[in-house]
Amino acid sequence: MSKVRDLYLGRAAQLFVMSEFIVRGYNAAIPEVDIGDDILVIRDLDDSLSKIQVKATNTCKELTSQKNKGVFRVQFNLKKTQLLRDPIAPFYFVFLIRRNDQWYDPIIFPQDILSNDFISGDIGTETEHAVKIWFKVYPDGTIQCNDVDYTRQQGNWSYWPLVDSWP
Repeated sequence: MSKVRDLYLGRAAQLFVMSEFIVRGYNAAIPEVDIGDDILVIRDLDDSLSKIQVKATNTCKELTSQKNKGVFRVQFNLKKTQLLRDPIAPFYFVFLIRRNDQWYDPIIFPQDILSNDFISGDIGTETEHAVKIWFKVYPDGTIQCNDVDYTRQQGNWSYWPLVDSWP
């Protein structure tokens, strides 16, 4: 895929995620200067802040063995400094897959969970400055990385409960 096409996909993913925050009752903004936070999410009731890094792909590798019929694999690249940083405000990774002209439910990780799983060897392959994460997506909706089940992270917006009262 071309670099320009990647930019369009990335922006579409960012806006998709922002729209979910807004529907849930949060204020969402794109920082004027991008130093690794794609979206700032604010709960106006208590001024709580979350920082979001959105990663998107539409490159899905179909697995061809009979055992893996209907299974596909996707790769996301993270900067190692983002994964291992010690943030002051809560920091989250939101992974989006676009396949067959539709978005899958995002795979949402708090940075500390993803970082701990990387350090323990459950997730990711390290390069000099990056970490590559491969997810396998099964027809029944199961999501795995290195045989660890991360299905519970798919569509897990529970970190931002619906706002039911307004200032």
